[in-house]
Amino acid sequence: MISFGVIGTGQRAEMYCRIASLCPDRFRVVGIVGRNKSRMKSLESQFSIPVYSGVDNLLSAEKCEFVVTAISRDENASFIKRVVNNSCAVLSETPPGETIEELNQLFQLSKDGAQIQVAEQFWLQPIHSARLRLIERGEIGEVINAQISIAREYHNISLIRKYLQIGYEPVLITATSSQSFIFASNKQKEYSYVNTYTDLGWFDFGKKFAQYEFTPQQYLSPIRSKRVIVRGDKGEIENNCVRGISDSKYFELTLQRCEYGTHGEPDSLYLDSIKYGKEVIYKKCTSASSFKR
Repeated sequence: MISFGVIGTGQRAEMYCRIASLCPDRFRVVGIVGRNKSRMKSLESQFSIPVYSGVDNLLSAEKCEFVVTAISRDENASFIKRVVNNSCAVLSETPPGETIEELNQLFQLSKDGAQIQVAEQFWLQPIHSARLRLIERGEIGEVINAQISIAREYHNISLIRKYLQIGYEPVLITATSSQSFIFASNKQKEYSYVNTYTDLGWFDFGKKFAQYEFTPQQYLSPIRSKRVIVRGDKGEIENNCVRGISDSKYFELTLQRCEYGTHGEPDSLYLDSIKYGKEVIYKKCTSASSFKR
């Protein structure tokens, strides 16, 4: 049983509470800290979790293996410091800080022994996990370059690092941003022309290279696709297609999602696994079908 506390009362904080309620044999939220009294009351009622007025009150009343900070970027760093100063580990929602100075301070704290983990989760999503497993076992050989157009800022950068299998290597960065009017949609799927931006970046790590691209409409519009291309010296991964050479012969396989609930089954619609040919390359880690795709 993993016991943890939560700082914050927004959607991300609620997500952690929901996960714990769906897996009560694995997780327990021992308390919530927040400022929005109505939201705190709602979470307390919905998940039967005690609420506290401050971080110190939570940590003195409950034993936590770690505390989740799911608050705004301008406040996150200060709360992370307060938690680690109480000798407790932190799982921070992204981003952990707003300024370079704050990020450097947190990095120094971690080097000094503070346990700070950033909940950067894109690379753990099923399709990325499947691709990364193929890369790790050498399915496309040594990775040479990657083109990532999935998400904003640090999410894209995290995926670049994972797909290129790099850490803190020196890098030469060239970047630009352009403004343009495009046909776009909002959360209500209403379409109109909007003024938006596209960010482009090129990352030269010497022997490895990456291209970064993102426009906000990739989150909302069905006509703005996402893209992953990872090239190795023996093959490539293009979105869900894998091409390579095996036993001196060319092959092409597709990563296939295996879902339940698509044909009227009583369960909710959810992803069960991802297949690579006949091989199950990814299998969901919980039996809770309530974890929808």
